Amino acid sequence: MRRLGFFVLLTLLTACGHNYPVVDLPNSISRAPSARVYVDINGTLYPRHWRSSEIVGETSFLRSHSLYAAVAGDPSRRARIDREEDAYLAEIRTLAADAERAFVFLVGFNTDQQSTAVQLRAMQDVIGLTSRDIAVDFYWDGYSAAFGVDAARIWFWGSGSSQVAGQRGLRRVLNALGDREIYIVSYSRGASVVLSALSDPSYSPRFKTNTERLDYLGPGFLSAPPLADGKAIRVVMMAPAIGEPDFWADRTGEEPHAFRAFPDRVRSIRYSINPNDYVLTKLGSGLAGHFNATDLGATAPAGRDLDCHYRILQGYPVANRFGHDIRSYIGDLSFATMLRDSGLGLDGEPARAPSPISRRDC
Repeated sequence: MRRLGFFVLLTLLTACGHNYPVVDLPNSISRAPSARVYVDINGTLYPRHWRSSEIVGETSFLRSHSLYAAVAGDPSRRARIDREEDAYLAEIRTLAADAERAFVFLVGFNTDQQSTAVQLRAMQDVIGLTSRDIAVDFYWDGYSAAFGVDAARIWFWGSGSSQVAGQRGLRRVLNALGDREIYIVSYSRGASVVLSALSDPSYSPRFKTNTERLDYLGPGFLSAPPLADGKAIRVVMMAPAIGEPDFWADRTGEEPHAFRAFPDRVRSIRYSINPNDYVLTKLGSGLAGHFNATDLGATAPAGRDLDCHYRILQGYPVANRFGHDIRSYIGDLSFATMLRDSGLGLDGEPARAPSPISRRDC
């Protein structure tokens, strides 16, 4: 009993932080060409010099947990954040104008800015990008636990913010990239961000109610303009920490959930399957399909109905890889195969035509 009490106390006392930028100019353009995009838990892009108290203020942000909350009651500072968002998205639109292909990279929850940067670089180094490509590093706030025992608590917070970051943040970036082929490479809970960018998510009733009660967000906050029409979008998901509920549409009554639709330009979503990933199996507890499901990336049966319903999904088994480390997934043959089947080459390989989705017998 003493051990249980100590564990509960430790869980309550452990510190949670945000995955937020550590520089004054987080969103920046490089003529590589590449762009960095940082969004907070509301999918809002950080303005220039955001740490200054005249703009937002780092102390106020950490106390309030989001940019809009930190400037609540100050319409001029709120308007400045919105103007800088629009201006930076316009810069991305200009940068992408001459690109043939666009690549977007993002990782999961429970990480910080420094770790995220290393992971994003490792993902990009595997793929043979050319001078005709534009690469976007997308940083979203999936929180950061100070201790391992606190990861369970922020998992529920990060699940809702992953959907908001996708619907309100990543979708606007995809639209800014314009009418060109887009490849999205995600890791872990980043898969939820991607799905929410492609099609409106089904928010949990509690999360939706609590969010809509926040006056400073304004009405209709959890709605956004749809993904724009354009050329093909192909997605590669490593260790996707999602499950069937992440593909559900919002219910309007008591009827069972239906699968939501994705735009026609979404041509493929390829994902890894690893039953030896202790994070996705939730330590082998049998709860991978519950408490924000993570079983799609853990077991083949979890994706059976999805693969049969959609014509764009395909799972790829991971061989003898244990744990949830991104470097292990990047080094596995499944990742290389997903890239090649998506029409990409590894660094040094020529590009190829995308392979058709191999569907299960339904």
